[in-house]
Amino acid sequence: SNNSSKGGKPRPYLSNLSVVEYARKSGIGSTLLDACEEAVLNWNSGHTEIVLQVEEDNQSAIKWYKRRGWKFVFADPTCRRYDTSGFFLRESRITKYAMIKRLEPKQFRVNGNDDSSNDDFGFYFVKKIRDSFSNN
Repeated sequence: SNNSSKGGKPRPYLSNLSVVEYARKSGIGSTLLDACEEAVLNWNSGHTEIVLQVEEDNQSAIKWYKRRGWKFVFADPTCRRYDTSGFFLRESRITKYAMIKRLEPKQFRVNGNDDSSNDDFGFYFVKKIRDSFSNN
């Protein structure tokens, strides 16, 4: 699919954000999402929005994104997902909701100053991951 906006410039697209069930409600999902939004704003490319798709049957994720300022754009009933429960991989149709968030520069934690509700573990976890990519 083409993730370009009207001007032909590639559009930031968030794909496959997932938190293992036992770690949910710990703040790590919010920390990861904050890091994604911050990365878009720090690209110096003029992007002010980010888009994603979420399966319509994932109502808890849809509610979570809405609480965090994401807006519904449209439903795409032509999407597919793969059923891995059996011996053979089976493809099935699924409707996905396209969502968008308009981003505004905001304060993120710098040198221990915190303007968010994220805990130290989440912040340093994301920082460690980000640093591992920049050191390669």
